[in-house]
Amino acid sequence: MGSVRTPSMWPCARSRNITVAIASDANAQSVVEHTFMFMLNMAKNSVYMDQVVRSDYSQRTNIKAFDLGSRTLLVLGYGRIGTRVARLASAFGMTVLVCDEKFDLGVSEVDGFEIIHDLDEGLARSTFLTVHIPLTDKSANLIDKDRLLKMPKGSYLVNCARGGIVDEQALTELTQSGHIAASAFDVFSVEPITVDNPLLSAKNTQLSPHAAAFTAESLHRMSYQAHQIYVIISMRCSQSQHL
Repeated sequence: MGSVRTPSMWPCARSRNITVAIASDANAQSVVEHTFMFMLNMAKNSVYMDQVVRSDYSQRTNIKAFDLGSRTLLVLGYGRIGTRVARLASAFGMTVLVCDEKFDLGVSEVDGFEIIHDLDEGLARSTFLTVHIPLTDKSANLIDKDRLLKMPKGSYLVNCARGGIVDEQALTELTQSGHIAASAFDVFSVEPITVDNPLLSAKNTQLSPHAAAFTAESLHRMSYQAHQIYVIISMRCSQSQHL
């Protein structure tokens, strides 16, 4: 598989003597670019721009857009994907804050980015939030209504990590009120997404079908790494049979 799943899968696999392997880093770049696709679409209002061209060109002067470089981004989770998102955001001129529980309290900086140990503080200081953490018992609904309200009015959120980390109902309510200006999701609490998922009616919300990793390059990397893993496991099994 391409990334870590829920913790419950490990004891289940062990109990059945199933070997679990991860094609680490195979889809990271693809998910990073998907994250930035969402961010740029929101900043430049590209969906509305397309509608203007097709329906009423005179509305072009009413388009509201901004530069990412004028905003502050909180990167939640500083692993293979989060590190690249932070670097790319910095290249765009964004102020980047990093929040990850793996950092000791005494550490204040990583790769030139400020480390935020208090998530609520980071949310209050950021107008963009991108999520890059696994779904665990601890992270389930981590970004709930109270935390979303800590972000400045008119903020933006992107989740290309795991469904269930962001409270979908709360997010929908806050996009309707305008507190969250726009959001984007590649993942959902239940997949395939159900017809009653509130995100389907959320205002200014872009959705994709958990397909951030479905690029030609990512699929090639995943299949190549899967083959390499298979070869290694097969060799070990063969050697053990001859011991």
